[in-house]
Amino acid sequence: MALPNFSSSSDSTPREFSRLIGLKGWSYEKAREMKVIIVGCGGLGNPIARLITRLGIGNLVLIDNDIVEIENLNRDGFEVCDIGKNKAEILKRKLEKIFENHSVRIEAIPKNVLEIDLQEIVEEANLVVTATDNTSSRIYVNDICVETNTTMIDTGFTTDGLRGHVRLIIPGKTACLRCSYFELPVLDKTNLSDKVDLSMKTGYAVSPAPTLSFLASLAAMIAFNVLFEISKPPNYISVNLAEMKFSTANLKRNPRCEICSALDES
Repeated sequence: MALPNFSSSSDSTPREFSRLIGLKGWSYEKAREMKVIIVGCGGLGNPIARLITRLGIGNLVLIDNDIVEIENLNRDGFEVCDIGKNKAEILKRKLEKIFENHSVRIEAIPKNVLEIDLQEIVEEANLVVTATDNTSSRIYVNDICVETNTTMIDTGFTTDGLRGHVRLIIPGKTACLRCSYFELPVLDKTNLSDKVDLSMKTGYAVSPAPTLSFLASLAAMIAFNVLFEISKPPNYISVNLAEMKFSTANLKRNPRCEICSALDES
């Protein structure tokens, strides 16, 4: 989906966003018309949603069928009173309380990503962020984003909780998730479930809050760069917080990829 084209005007910008005025590419008029989808509202998706909301994005869709558990409280931004409630719905309520003069339209979908018409939702979005602990779901979202030509940011961390990645996928321009794992079966609603074992050393794992906050900030900053056309960030960022190492790469498209290889680079 093409980004809306509006001229910047500080006169119409709520005071909450006054510190963003003057940033290259950003304007409140642009931000409030944009739509971002976040799949997964836990340790990564929760802080990503909070950061993206603070960029003035006017439309958010939060997708997660999981509920808040006591184990989530050390990292997800939830509270004791949220235990037993749906993560997407609770996050929606918290985000709606941030601003006084800015009205963000948030849709919480408390369902598995397979239980909704994802393609219809993605077609209306400027960006999709995957922050799930289920790799098969991320692959499925990847396929939808490639099909609809929608930019995607994928996030994940390893089971030791000290390493992770942020990956930018621009259909037709950068490698998609399948370009690295092209041997994976094509997934649809008939064979995609939590029982599909596509684990890439991710999933339920040790997950200290600093690691998740670091990765969430990277993902939100890449989203900021891409949405407002500020720069062209690398399409793969890897972090090793055990050794404080940070590396970037531009992954090449795989000509054997059955999902994106037919797309023309534009």
